[in-house]
Amino acid sequence: MTKRIIFGILMILVFAGIVVADWRLARKASLFTGPGVFAGMGAVYKGIPLAAAIFVLIPIAFWELYRLAHACGVRLLAASTLLGAMLIGLEPYWVNWVYWKTRVFDGADVLLLLMGLCILMPFISQIILRSTQDAMKQIGCSLLVMLYIGIGTATLLQMRIEMGLASFVLFILAVKFTDIGAYFTGTAIGIHKMIPWLSPKKSWEGLIGGLVLAVGLCVLMSWLSGKYNLPDKWHLDGGLPSIARSVFFGLAVGLAGQFADLCESLLKRSAQAKDSGTAIPGFGGLLDVMDSIILAAPV
Repeated sequence: MTKRIIFGILMILVFAGIVVADWRLARKASLFTGPGVFAGMGAVYKGIPLAAAIFVLIPIAFWELYRLAHACGVRLLAASTLLGAMLIGLEPYWVNWVYWKTRVFDGADVLLLLMGLCILMPFISQIILRSTQDAMKQIGCSLLVMLYIGIGTATLLQMRIEMGLASFVLFILAVKFTDIGAYFTGTAIGIHKMIPWLSPKKSWEGLIGGLVLAVGLCVLMSWLSGKYNLPDKWHLDGGLPSIARSVFFGLAVGLAGQFADLCESLLKRSAQAKDSGTAIPGFGGLLDVMDSIILAAPV
């Protein structure tokens, strides 16, 4: 428990550092709103720290899923899978950058093309290997890993760029406060198990406790934001939902995060693994911490 608390605090500090760095850069972005050679440069400033973090995190998450797949007897097509996950995961940022430099295309133009190319890459890798053995398993699992990591991280980055820093932070806090509330409530009074064959420690009492904490947090932040006009006072791009909508936001995001956690548990149980890795002492692997975030982001 002590190790879990220590590394939990460290992760909070790292996240706070990313948010503060992003906030400072976003304020600088307001300097580049006029016409001329720097027009549109503000969009490039948004999300740089988050994009850098995703650039580091995707290979770690890939390696954890690579090991889980190997434990299931499937060899991922490593190069094409990792490249595809990186291209998709960072798409909202690099497309903004390319558009600012060239004015040729934007995200809507490139997304389907990118997805098509990424789907082709594992097939190309399999053909280069000159092997038909387990081709469907290898290609299918490679595509799963590519999209699982890539779509989730891309949605996170898109959320930050399009919806603003305030909404992005509220989303992360709502998901993780659901995890925290579910853990402590389930530990204290959890009796009725949700899906014991998949996640033996999850209980209905824990789920309710997590959702109550998430909704309470969303309502409190919305109330504070409105009462003290925090987005304008702190120069935040984007705002927060109203108090009434915050209730539904907290419920939807909290439920999505808990379901996303079960999805990762499904992959781990199929590989007969307790954790996805050992990257974060006290928690397990990176995916054990990020799973609820990356699959709840599309919701």
